[in-house]
Amino acid sequence: MSPRATTPCPETVAARRARARKIDARLADAYPHAWCALRHENAWQLLVATILSAQCTDERVNMVTPKLFARYPTAKELAAADVAELEALIHSTGFFRQKTRSLRGVAQADLRAILRGSAHQSGQCAAHDPPVTLAHAVQTSR
Repeated sequence: MSPRATTPCPETVAARRARARKIDARLADAYPHAWCALRHENAWQLLVATILSAQCTDERVNMVTPKLFARYPTAKELAAADVAELEALIHSTGFFRQKTRSLRGVAQADLRAILRGSAHQSGQCAAHDPPVTLAHAVQTSR
């Protein structure tokens, strides 16, 4: 009888952070003058601006986000946003209905779970738990 095939555990949070630091350093070396054209003050704002940037110029996104972040400064507030009001705020970015669904879905998702993936705090592997990703959070919000 052959040994039971096991699903490998995802990398630990510490290993993921170490790998991310190495990637960041390599990218900084390769592209020393790179910068992000999307104006943001934190990771949440960058995520929102990135969603809005689909089929839209960074310049237009930068015109829309100040009012958007003034009205909905946190994920919790964006998750509870009135759909019509949110659509009106982001209308000029194009595809505003789909972007509204995506923004609300990401805002409603447990962002800690998205960032953690399927790795649990204990470091134990739960092969039966599917990894939670940003794409999954957006898709399940539809």
